[in-house]
Amino acid sequence: MAEVRLSGQELHGICMGLLRGVGTPEDLAEIVAGGLCDANLAGHDSHGLVRLPMYLRNAIDGKIKPPVRPEVVRRRAATACVSARWGWGQPAARLAAQTAAEIAGELGVGAVVLQDSPHVGRMADYVELIAAEGHLGMTVTNSGPNVAPFGGRDRRLGTDPIAFAIPRAEGAPPIVVDFATSVRAEGKVRVARAAGRSVPPGTLIDVEGRPSVNPEDYYAGGSLLPAEGHKGYALAVAIEALGGVLSGMGPSMIPAYGGGNGMFVMALEVEAFLPVKQYVDHVEAMAKALRSAPTAPGVERVLLPGEPELLSAERRRREGIPIAPATMDELHELAGELGVTLGA
Repeated sequence: MAEVRLSGQELHGICMGLLRGVGTPEDLAEIVAGGLCDANLAGHDSHGLVRLPMYLRNAIDGKIKPPVRPEVVRRRAATACVSARWGWGQPAARLAAQTAAEIAGELGVGAVVLQDSPHVGRMADYVELIAAEGHLGMTVTNSGPNVAPFGGRDRRLGTDPIAFAIPRAEGAPPIVVDFATSVRAEGKVRVARAAGRSVPPGTLIDVEGRPSVNPEDYYAGGSLLPAEGHKGYALAVAIEALGGVLSGMGPSMIPAYGGGNGMFVMALEVEAFLPVKQYVDHVEAMAKALRSAPTAPGVERVLLPGEPELLSAERRRREGIPIAPATMDELHELAGELGVTLGA
């Protein structure tokens, strides 16, 4: 089967049909499908359609409860706790971000943890939601162990992403920072495996601790490596404390770890700290100064964090979204099990 190129609408239709097939209510399916589609459009295929087979298998096995809705289970002053109740992670993470933004609007700062949640998808979605309210957003998330600690050869940490969104002047997209603390997200290894490609050197080690570029070595018990060695390792440890310990999900390397994603979200209201105009003027001056930097050889222009994703979305809306044959084969197999007809 050759590589498939799907429009955003086609990809969304595939997601919706399969999510309905496991009993997901329409509004929750829209949130999950929207997150997957947006990730593919942004060029982060690691958090797009390639994730859907895992989601569906977890739903079929009872690890995800498709009809269950998240709820705010505790609120105190500027803090809150949201539980996904082991329903879909994306609606729960959105509720956590919305709650943080709401509290920030009242009190200047909102800090929220998310617990009892499966995979929540791409972190940028949630800080962008906070930025849309005019607040600065930050989130960290822990995940199942698949990264070796600096100097180690066995899985102890998650890919443990961190994300920020910095609102700008009206009409300008926010500056968005979103990255894993491993050299690469596990999903990018998953994408390479589905496409039959190797991964760049320095991404992973095999079960014996030897460097490898073969994705199969990771799935045979190997480990991802922390970004920038000791720096990514140290940042991941801090994220395990915030996203894992503080949420009650537990750090990923101990038996008490609850599985899934433990998340910490914070929203900061700009005018609680300084006048909005001063903030906007400084952010726009920063953006201008960065973009006007002389370029290195072979570089056309300096981009702000988040702009590569916007450019990818423009291109993929024109040219379609590439999907590996192995991913489509897996989705067709699941569609057969669920009695669903795929739209592509």
